[in-house]
Amino acid sequence: MISIGFENPTALVLSIPFLATLVLLYRRSRKKFSTIVERLGLARSPKLVALLTALKLCTAIAIAIAAAQPYLEIYEPVKVSIDNVLELNTSAVELLILLDVSKSMGYVDNGIKRFEIATKVLEELLRIVKRDRVTVAVFAKDVEIVCRNASISCLNKLQSIELRRYSAIGNAIVFAVSYAKASSLPVAAILITDGANNYGTPPKNALRYANESGLALVPIIVGSDPRAYDFEKACRDLGIEIRRVGTHVDEKLLKDLVEDAYREAKYVALKVRGMLYAYVAKRDYGPTLVATILALVLFLASILEGV
Repeated sequence: MISIGFENPTALVLSIPFLATLVLLYRRSRKKFSTIVERLGLARSPKLVALLTALKLCTAIAIAIAAAQPYLEIYEPVKVSIDNVLELNTSAVELLILLDVSKSMGYVDNGIKRFEIATKVLEELLRIVKRDRVTVAVFAKDVEIVCRNASISCLNKLQSIELRRYSAIGNAIVFAVSYAKASSLPVAAILITDGANNYGTPPKNALRYANESGLALVPIIVGSDPRAYDFEKACRDLGIEIRRVGTHVDEKLLKDLVEDAYREAKYVALKVRGMLYAYVAKRDYGPTLVATILALVLFLASILEGV
């Protein structure tokens, strides 16, 4: 795919009065020149006069185009990898964030609540996502979408949420599968939980179902609940990598962990949909060089007349 653009398009706008002024000045000088030629009795070919006039007009137009710095924008396909998926202008995905709001998320580990850690993870996610759509859903016994097209302001809604009875991690994963099937965009799901489950679909069964359905799922476990062991084992058995955020939250480490989770989730979501190519634009300023050379050649040819 190729398109043309101008680095300095205002030059084209400014060239209109500039060209009009040049034409006016040229007409005045031509009258004087023609008068001198007639008095000297010099014969001049009408065709030559018309040609030289056209050359002067083309010279001015070429100068105006060169000043606008035209370029060709060439779009080349680039293979998307997990290393460049966040840097390339890839197809957009929908990032579905599933946030555990069960009562165990209010437990304190080493002086910090698990839910506080989880909101830090969510905040970092909302900060780094630029081109993708974000949907935030909370879950305990049931799943509830709280923010669509979420931004950092979604955190204000979460401040007023009360932690609820039961923790149905499996139900949340099944919801993510259904959501992904209904979405027009590739869906990348990030699950933020303490790993404690006591209700609904067994997480092991839900994980297997998600795996078979091709859901891009990245679990992030916060806190240090020993009940998370079963969930972690179920993930390992299916080859699903777990990220853990402990109670001592280092900002740089958290940023790297969250970016890594987002990178993997987005890459897998695009891979499932077969969308692993992005187009990268490269600019070729050859037209500017051509316009400049053409303006110079036309100018030299046009001054043969001396006007």
